[in-house]
Amino acid sequence: MARINTNKSENLIKILRAVITEESCEQFIDLVDEELLALAEKHHVTNTVCCGFEKYIDRFPEALANKIADALRFAVYKDTVQQMEGQSISDEFEKNSIKHMILKGSILKDYYPVSYMRSMADLDYVVGKGEREKIKSIMESLGYYLHEDALLHDSYFKRPVMNVEIHEHLIDECYEELNAYFGSGFERAVLDDGFEYRYKFKDEDYFVYIVTHMAKHYYSDGTGIRSIMDTWICLDHFVGSMDFDYCLNELKKIRLLDFYHQAVSLAFKWFGKIDGVPYEEKDVDFVEKYVISNGVYGSGSNSEALDFIRDYNDNSGKLKYYSKVIFPGFSYMSQRYSILKKAPFLLPAFWIVRFFQTISHNKNNIGIRLDGVSDMDEEKFNHFKAEFEKNDVFRIKKDE
Repeated sequence: MARINTNKSENLIKILRAVITEESCEQFIDLVDEELLALAEKHHVTNTVCCGFEKYIDRFPEALANKIADALRFAVYKDTVQQMEGQSISDEFEKNSIKHMILKGSILKDYYPVSYMRSMADLDYVVGKGEREKIKSIMESLGYYLHEDALLHDSYFKRPVMNVEIHEHLIDECYEELNAYFGSGFERAVLDDGFEYRYKFKDEDYFVYIVTHMAKHYYSDGTGIRSIMDTWICLDHFVGSMDFDYCLNELKKIRLLDFYHQAVSLAFKWFGKIDGVPYEEKDVDFVEKYVISNGVYGSGSNSEALDFIRDYNDNSGKLKYYSKVIFPGFSYMSQRYSILKKAPFLLPAFWIVRFFQTISHNKNNIGIRLDGVSDMDEEKFNHFKAEFEKNDVFRIKKDE
């Protein structure tokens, strides 16, 4: 794991706790500096931090005051644009009889004291199968262009701030058990009030999905402080109205109940216990360090470390792992270079092509992929392996 500045991370969490519980941040003014704001940016909680000091901007040095004020202006602007664009997209989908459901941050950010307090990189929709071409025409009519036509989702962009992802699966198919549980997503959804084609989850199923989505990131690339904060916000919003027995039973079905207990234990350690929320208190020392060491979406080096642990029983397999990174198998290579499906004998030649393409276009990726494994000693390997086996990580992500 990356080295952690304990004081900065503790200070950041103190500030976040005060902001989301709507307490004064005046006592924390002296804790804010460039390093703390950089850590907040790494975890995509800059909006949240800056909201706590909106009343006290004139008490900061000019450079910091300008940075906080600029961040707040941009947060409000982006939140407003995302809400307006989201409504336009949903209206067009409804008009064109496209079954759809809004996911993740678009819903969750409304549970915060103010919506712009929670940053959101993109809008996510899950849609009915076979609608992607129709959706492409709609999105282009709204001024978007297709940025990424991927197997799992389509990514659209519209200047200056809009990113939209269109999914046909709630959970990627490589996560077989979780994908089987959620299906397309619509099986567990109900029609949104006043709509014929827009769906939504009941609160309980939404919460199960949020926990599952966090677990997916935690066990693949890692996840950061914002996910734990989101968990606390959801629990605070739903307590007293949600059927927790249903949620815990469903999480047990997909073998994420222990993960839930760990996530809630950490959320309560950082942001305060919420009465009425059922959970088993867990030792979260490892989880806490791991989450803080990540950014909002984890890190490439963590992803590689987890893949290494997933593939090998002990720490002696580094050379085999490096070989796998440099010379990927036919399945991966044929997806990237489709000509190999017709001419598999060209595989060695395309290893060379891939090497030079990586050197030319993504050289930093080599270091990231190797760093996660190269400095892992036997103690670190065994620590990671023991912690992740508690939550049965290895059956969540299928080898690709």
